[in-house]
Amino acid sequence: MDCKKIFLVWLAAVLVQQAWGQARIGLNGTPKVQAVQPTERPVASPYTAEDSARYRRLIQTAYHALQNDSFSVGKSRLEQALKVLPKMPSNVEVYYELGQLEEREGRQRSALDLYGKAIKFNGSYAKPYLRRGGLYLLLGQAADAVADFDKVLHLSPKDEDALFFRACAHADMGHVAAAAADFGALLALHPLDERASYGMALLDVQQKNWQQALQRMDALIGRHPNDSRYYAKRADIEEALGQEAAAAADWAHATDLSPKDAALLKGHALFLARQGRREEALTLLGRGQRMGVPYEDVELLRTAVRRQKRMQKTTVGKK
Repeated sequence: MDCKKIFLVWLAAVLVQQAWGQARIGLNGTPKVQAVQPTERPVASPYTAEDSARYRRLIQTAYHALQNDSFSVGKSRLEQALKVLPKMPSNVEVYYELGQLEEREGRQRSALDLYGKAIKFNGSYAKPYLRRGGLYLLLGQAADAVADFDKVLHLSPKDEDALFFRACAHADMGHVAAAAADFGALLALHPLDERASYGMALLDVQQKNWQQALQRMDALIGRHPNDSRYYAKRADIEEALGQEAAAAADWAHATDLSPKDAALLKGHALFLARQGRREEALTLLGRGQRMGVPYEDVELLRTAVRRQKRMQKTTVGKK
């Protein structure tokens, strides 16, 4: 079971689906979750009145465009503002916004550079550290990510996103105790935090603490009964414990909840193949194709199922 891969998949899902602190431009390009506050808008400095007025107009036009999802216009206006008053302290926010726009376009290295420029303008501004740390982690630079999250937590010791993503970075590097400490700190703030609860379960799986992992997944499913991912993960744990019937039921429920999810379909089909139920696995793949899973994906899964050897029945010891 590749827990590092699971952590990174979970991380990517969180980055795409969840708002980051005060971020206004999501990684998936959705509308901003928070309006620009007056205190965040760049203000005039002692430059010429004409340049200051032009700067303000460009910033206002840029934010208006971004609020209406006119991303190219917003980007252009922000870049023009930087040229008008390149040393304005408020450019820290301009570089931060430009970094998010680069992320939206998939230009991650350019985004890293822009977050670095924001940090040079104001090293006490936490948001670019947080965002850059997330990008470092997605790019496989976990140590750099930890350094950025350390800085966020120095500036804001209870920042929940920084705690969560630093835990992911530690887990990625195999630092289980450090990851558990950060997940634990987040759970101390919010005992039912979904991300931290799942993270702790994954750490338990990594350490083969199967019963503890199973208890955590039971609790998560109790609170989130329609999340197919949790049923699939619980099925993995149940299979490791030799609870094939329970695992089969959870896999069936997971694919019923998300019938077009190719990753879940693959997991369920390979589970059936490991149980010697290859024909059922192939039937499941046919159902997935009828539900809309692309033909090419289904064919790859069929090949994987046919190659899957039946697993001997073993039950792990309780740890």
